[in-house]
Amino acid sequence: MDSHEQKILIKILSFTGLAFAASIELEHKKHTVYQNPFILGAIAMVFAQILEYCDPSINYTYVAMYFFIFTKLITQYTYSNSYNIFGIKLK
Repeated sequence: MDSHEQKILIKILSFTGLAFAASIELEHKKHTVYQNPFILGAIAMVFAQILEYCDPSINYTYVAMYFFIFTKLITQYTYSNSYNIFGIKLK
């Protein structure tokens, strides 16, 4: 196993853990997957890394990363309605 394959496997494990954590958060919060689609972005990154591991000649990471960032922006917007700039929960 070369260095590139090791990096991809580490990314797969990392984004899988992130997707797992996002699923736990989604389960315990009042928000829906439409309001907090961060789990979808993490799963897209896992899927992209698996595809890149199978065929390293095609780089799927950047397409998935754009989607990942887009889902993170939606999640940040959702939570920005709950807290002010100082982190104090709004009523």
